[in-house]
Amino acid sequence: MSIGEDVVRGLVVKWLRNTGFVVLRGVSISPLELDVVAVGDVMMSRGVVKKSDAVFVYTFDVRVITSGKVLKSVIEQAVTRLFAADYSYIAVPRRATIETSKGKQKLLTCLSLFRELSTAPYPGGLGL
Repeated sequence: MSIGEDVVRGLVVKWLRNTGFVVLRGVSISPLELDVVAVGDVMMSRGVVKKSDAVFVYTFDVRVITSGKVLKSVIEQAVTRLFAADYSYIAVPRRATIETSKGKQKLLTCLSLFRELSTAPYPGGLGL
């Protein structure tokens, strides 16, 4: 079963608001189009969320991954969003059906595909 970007975006926004962030959807900072922007005195790091003395800006690029090429493009876009935020996250469903180079479909976890494609060194503020 496939899940749409609107569903993923809604889940991300709901979780962020419940965590204490002020959340904006569809923010445009020319030339950047940001799916979700969260601002708050909350620090997220390696699955841990805690209150902070500082205010952080997070961007979330919400995508349903259909191929390795799409994921690579999303990773590159997330890196550029670090110009507008302290942290840039990519929000994807846990599993995705992608097209292989031979035109067949393959079910896999997006994290394994991310690790496979992320051979270049990426900034520390980038998360999946």
